Amino acid sequence: MAHELGYSVMLYLDPKENKYLDECGAANFFGVKGNTYVTPNSRTVLPSITNKSLRTLAEDLGLKVEQREIPYEELSEFSETGTCGTAAVCTGIGQGHKLRLRHGGSRPCDHQALPCASGHPVRRRSRQPWLVRDHRTRLMTRRVEEIIDRYYRRGSRLREILTVHSELVACKALECAERRELGIDAGFVEEAALLHDIGIIHCNAPDICCEGTLPYICHGMEGRRMLEAEGLPHHALVCERHTGAGLTVDDIIRQHLPLPLRDMTPQTLEERLICYADKFYSKSGDIRREKPLDKVMKSMERHGPDTLARFMALHKEFG
Repeated sequence: MAHELGYSVMLYLDPKENKYLDECGAANFFGVKGNTYVTPNSRTVLPSITNKSLRTLAEDLGLKVEQREIPYEELSEFSETGTCGTAAVCTGIGQGHKLRLRHGGSRPCDHQALPCASGHPVRRRSRQPWLVRDHRTRLMTRRVEEIIDRYYRRGSRLREILTVHSELVACKALECAERRELGIDAGFVEEAALLHDIGIIHCNAPDICCEGTLPYICHGMEGRRMLEAEGLPHHALVCERHTGAGLTVDDIIRQHLPLPLRDMTPQTLEERLICYADKFYSKSGDIRREKPLDKVMKSMERHGPDTLARFMALHKEFG
């Protein structure tokens, strides 16, 4: 119905009381009201790296930031409204009818804070080094989306599982790095986390809508092959080295895994960080819920004491 009326995105209300703004489909909602950046404080919405970046930028530029309940009636009071996310980046909401909103038009997101997180050149020095993007970085961001587009059909359940899981892993990794004050390549971590499971498309796992032919354990190796073909050799190694707490040659032999006999444990700081963050989210069941540490430990223990020991070393480093 919305599509027939010419609208491209739905703005959803909260599922409990059905009166507060929640999200715009696969993207976060935000608005600017006076000198305040406002975004919903929803427990049901996927945490967004882009939204977090915008909140930080807004504070750097002197705006007040509010993450709170937003009654639907307040929508008309915003001077700027938009959606944001890894794929949506920052897209202004132009025209709306009840809950049906059309991108573009009379109400663009033109606040000076917004272009920075949209991949446009930064017009002033930021206190956040991870916000300074050059032409090469912007091309890489587009390439991440283009790679996913090549293999995963937009609107498919498998693509939703992949992107939701990967963005949660990226958020977890960046939060761990920030808390531990690690000197990581944050741009690489975000990109590699978004692509670390790219290989599941060619594996057989019907419970998560994967209809390929390879055993699921091969998804890391397959992801490496795919990203090496894309010219991303370092991202490719993250794919191969994130399974479990990493796989040793002994693991492969002992478990009779259909994998080449080479070490597949994470080596670099960024590889270890993404491997650790990945353990806290599943691609089945409630994919948005973070697993408690004890559940992760029990899962690692099922693969043997050496796997658990490697995970605990990662937890000591990043937890």
